[in-house]
Amino acid sequence: MLYYRIDSIMLKSLSDNRSVGLYNAAYRLMEVALLLSQLFGLSLLPVLSSAQKDPEAFARLARRSFKALAFLAFPVAVGGTLLAGPLVTLFFGEEYRSAGPVFARLCLSVIPFYLANVYMNVLTIRGPKRLVLLFASLLALNVALNFILIPRSGPVGAATATVLSEGVGLLAGFWIIRRYLRTRRSVPLAWPVTASLAASALMGVCIARDPRLYWLIAGPVVYFAALVLLRALGSEDWDSLRSVLRRRTS
Repeated sequence: MLYYRIDSIMLKSLSDNRSVGLYNAAYRLMEVALLLSQLFGLSLLPVLSSAQKDPEAFARLARRSFKALAFLAFPVAVGGTLLAGPLVTLFFGEEYRSAGPVFARLCLSVIPFYLANVYMNVLTIRGPKRLVLLFASLLALNVALNFILIPRSGPVGAATATVLSEGVGLLAGFWIIRRYLRTRRSVPLAWPVTASLAASALMGVCIARDPRLYWLIAGPVVYFAALVLLRALGSEDWDSLRSVLRRRTS
């Protein structure tokens, strides 16, 4: 979250108040988009912690959480990017329409931000010092990118710096935890992730043809139907979904 905060501070120094206002408006919407992944990450941490003495169970839980977060991240990123203008206008009024491109760019950071919950939780348990070092390095990278991109592109440049920093963090984080993700029994990832991308692309094509806010309801329906048709959900995924639904109805 420091990425978004430091961007706003640097915008005030390197740009103008209007840029700060546009960025802050986009950031408020981002807080809503990111809340789901934060709640998921917090709920996963004690489960992972309880399995830390069993490397196989620990790795399987981490890999399954990656798949679940991918299922969530791709449609949120696609839908937010394509509906950025209408969403900003709905919540902040026509005078903030210029914040649409900023929010669209920030939505690209949804994917690395969601998936980062996996390596953050693993390192919180297995290597908190490495996690602190990684965050410090990424914050320094983000500051450097802001110095380069804000003078050129204003708030969109600040958003781009965030996306790039998050992307580097994702690659570095998973490289650090790679040995904790090894399992004897495979957890299918390639096809579910590919199918999620395809379902998100289908949803994106539909939204692009008529980018209006009714897709906030219709989009998830199209996405989930495509996941089912592509058989992206395995037996473990269906069991988890049934468990969640039982909890909500009990």
